[in-house]
Amino acid sequence: MTSKSPIKISCAECFTHGKIAREIHSFARGYPSQYHWNIKPSQIKISLVGGVFAPTINSVESLLKIKPLDPVLNLDGIKVYKEKEDLKMATMMAQAVLKISNSDIGIGTSAGIGKGGISVCNDKIILSCTSEIHADLRNSPVNLILERQKSGIEKALFLLENLINGTIDSLYSENIIIRYK
Repeated sequence: MTSKSPIKISCAECFTHGKIAREIHSFARGYPSQYHWNIKPSQIKISLVGGVFAPTINSVESLLKIKPLDPVLNLDGIKVYKEKEDLKMATMMAQAVLKISNSDIGIGTSAGIGKGGISVCNDKIILSCTSEIHADLRNSPVNLILERQKSGIEKALFLLENLINGTIDSLYSENIIIRYK
């Protein structure tokens, strides 16, 4: 797939701490930092419109202009959900940042208790999944929290690549939720 004008991408991240946005920007500028991309910057033009780190209830309400789900726990303002709700919040965040930024693709992440939620969407489709690592923000060791974060970043970028490449059909065997709007 080649594109004349860049595909505009925006991110609203929680447990991935803005690292997805940073990687997308690095890739778009020709110096990817961590992720092994299966597309080349010369094949596709992408542009990061913006990335927001939104771990708190207040940040979701004030920056993304949405009412978050009621968390299981409010940990110093940080929203803590179980995995099922994290998947919903990630989708809500992705759709909100897509709309607010007038981007072509929105990405959202949220994780508290469980594997977390990752969502990548455009105006036609929503792709959602979890990371590969189960952790609990309340009491898991730091190394496990960071492993979940790394897995979440990789999964989000994998979903993004498949959305850009139009290879959605290959995702049905990957334990990914695919919803058409």
